[in-house]
Amino acid sequence: MELIVFRHGIALERDAAEEQGLSDEHRPLTEKGEQRTRAAARGLVAWAGSPELVAASPLVRAGQTAALLAAEAGDPPVVVTEALTPGRPHGDLDAWLQGQSAGRIAVVGHEPDLSHWLLSAVCARPTGALTLKKAGAALLEGRPGSSWTLTALLPPKLLRTYGEVA
Repeated sequence: MELIVFRHGIALERDAAEEQGLSDEHRPLTEKGEQRTRAAARGLVAWAGSPELVAASPLVRAGQTAALLAAEAGDPPVVVTEALTPGRPHGDLDAWLQGQSAGRIAVVGHEPDLSHWLLSAVCARPTGALTLKKAGAALLEGRPGSSWTLTALLPPKLLRTYGEVA
């Protein structure tokens, strides 16, 4: 299985969302966030190929990011999974992935959960830190519940640039 781990794009700040009566779960991408995420998704698809399935956390900004990625990837199915909800145990994502048959899956979620999961997926004894920037991605190969190999860690600026030239 090939796994694309993609962090959601730039969202409305918490304070601004609260002023509009929106909870953290309902914070949308900003206009700039949509533009940059679309460009990063274009570069990601050019770099890594199109996923057969895109999964997102139930939070609005992750769903919007997943939809932008899917649009750039030829519209594969987009599903929402609780396994990508912030604060869920890593085992939830592992279990969800084990139940999937697609050969290439993209998951869209949040920090610090994605970075923590990435470290535990590729390191026997994870220490240190890894951070995915907004609309940044990591590519992995492996089997859920087994070992993964990190094949690329892609910052959003590189993805946007690659999308322009590809």
